[in-house]
Amino acid sequence: MCSVCYGYFQLDTLFVDDYYDFGAILKAQKRLTVLGVFAVMFHSGGTPKSLVKSVKGRPVIAVYLRYTGKEPPTHKELSLTPELLSLEHARDFDVILGKALECNDMAICPSAEQVTDVSVYLAHVPLKEIFKAFIAAVARLFVNLSNLQLVLRYSDDTLEEWRDDPVAWPRSLTALEVRDKRVPIMIHPRRFQGSPVDFTKFLHTFARRDWGDSRIFDSDYD
Repeated sequence: MCSVCYGYFQLDTLFVDDYYDFGAILKAQKRLTVLGVFAVMFHSGGTPKSLVKSVKGRPVIAVYLRYTGKEPPTHKELSLTPELLSLEHARDFDVILGKALECNDMAICPSAEQVTDVSVYLAHVPLKEIFKAFIAAVARLFVNLSNLQLVLRYSDDTLEEWRDDPVAWPRSLTALEVRDKRVPIMIHPRRFQGSPVDFTKFLHTFARRDWGDSRIFDSDYD
């Protein structure tokens, strides 16, 4: 793994356990497009904070694969930390990640068809056309996706934008959760949970005063 961190050879795709130095890997691997991380250690919030920080400013799709407890591991639940810097990158998300999952020689990654639960951590919500292209690509890749969680930072503007220009969510989706990363769930109910239809109804009645205006616990992505 030292050779990877020092950049002795360049990779497009890399899968590692979650105790490695993601920052060092990304600094050395200039061509990396997908960084897959297998859950080994417990992380508060479900995803290593260093992974979320490391992809900042890089067109890298970070995939965190959580073990579901079955043998052999299926990893039907996964977390994504995509740094969506361009419309082209968002449109090609399904192709880029699909190839990475297909080329797994050890068969320890899920096929895209196996994935049912996805969490998306966005340190910076992209422009609406980029986000819409990303969601469309997610729908193309994960055809059996039923549960989608979006963890956003500064969600107020985003929710108002989605209200005025609705997002076409994947048709397979039955449950949607949207929450603001700045405020832990146990501190403030800055969260929506329900069906995509209920989310549309929620947006029609959305007001910042109801969502809350807390600015605490904002260091995770800084």
